[in-house]
Amino acid sequence: MSSILIVIPAYNEQATIAEIVLRCRASSEADVVVIDDASVDNTSVLAEQSGAIVIRHLRCMGAWRAMQTGFLYAVHHRYDKVVTIDADGQHHPEVITQLLTSLSGEQEVVIGSNPQRVSLARKLAWSVLRKVSGLAVTDLTSGFRVYTAACLQLMLSRGSSLLEFQDLGVLMLLNQNGFRLTEIQVPMSDRQSGKSRIFYSWFKVLDYMLSTFLLCLAKIHLKSRIGSAAK
Repeated sequence: MSSILIVIPAYNEQATIAEIVLRCRASSEADVVVIDDASVDNTSVLAEQSGAIVIRHLRCMGAWRAMQTGFLYAVHHRYDKVVTIDADGQHHPEVITQLLTSLSGEQEVVIGSNPQRVSLARKLAWSVLRKVSGLAVTDLTSGFRVYTAACLQLMLSRGSSLLEFQDLGVLMLLNQNGFRLTEIQVPMSDRQSGKSRIFYSWFKVLDYMLSTFLLCLAKIHLKSRIGSAAK
């Protein structure tokens, strides 16, 4: 068994999941687990045929819950590092080794970022959120990341269940609990299939922005409770 696990949350990604799994397996010696968030297409079948371990949710629980299922699997099987990557083709598995190499020294989280991929409006929103949160991260919503095993207990803690996405809230939790974050520029492509779970409607965008802004203003005062829950 490898010491590295690649976690791919997926919801109705039959158009891309096989290619992503195969590219992940070709690009590294890591194990690959696909968390199928109750897809109604052939996502699970194609992922398994491509060589991935597949865990299927019986009902749709959302992107963050799917990610946490992958983290729980990693903890149970004692992996040293976890890579998270999207199933829609935006992220390039070929640079996973580059991310892992950057996870050296004192760094515990590496973010694969590409801030040029977003609109001007989103860049402005990120600029505000960076100032309020105190995080010096250029790409706040990139799900292309590497975590050390030490990060996983915090991301599985009771307090982390208040989050909905693997983005700014997770980074704030990690940063405020003393984990060291860095980011490197990586290439990204346009989404090949599926749709964003945040930016598919103006109502969802406004809801996301409001909740994230309030989270930043609060500075996640749940830190002490989360820290004790993670012990």
